[in-house]
Amino acid sequence: MGEFVASVKRAVWCVVGIGLLALSLAGLAQADHGKSALTEHDRTSIRNVIEKYRTSWLAGDAEGVMSTFTEDAVLLPAQGSAPVVGREAIRKYWWPAGAPPTTVTKLNITYEEMGGECGTAFK
Repeated sequence: MGEFVASVKRAVWCVVGIGLLALSLAGLAQADHGKSALTEHDRTSIRNVIEKYRTSWLAGDAEGVMSTFTEDAVLLPAQGSAPVVGREAIRKYWWPAGAPPTTVTKLNITYEEMGGECGTAFK
């Protein structure tokens, strides 16, 4: 049962994490009006980060998952729990010391929109 709960918790975080992953991307192109706009290269980079996040979870690769976050990443837990701030806090939340390993066997990530400006991207 504990393994199932951990799997559900991780799956919920995957959804939240997707929006945050995009925040770790830099190098948005400047548009004529002074704001940043996503280029096709930016969009490809975002998709690549999300795919690395997804495949790292499926491979049980904690380091791969964590590499998709910035040091100041923030996860927003479901059910109104307090935010989890920073990579180390996220690592301890998802992989607490002494916890049994959890296997993610399926992770589909879909989105309806991708955009961004002023150094922030979202998906």
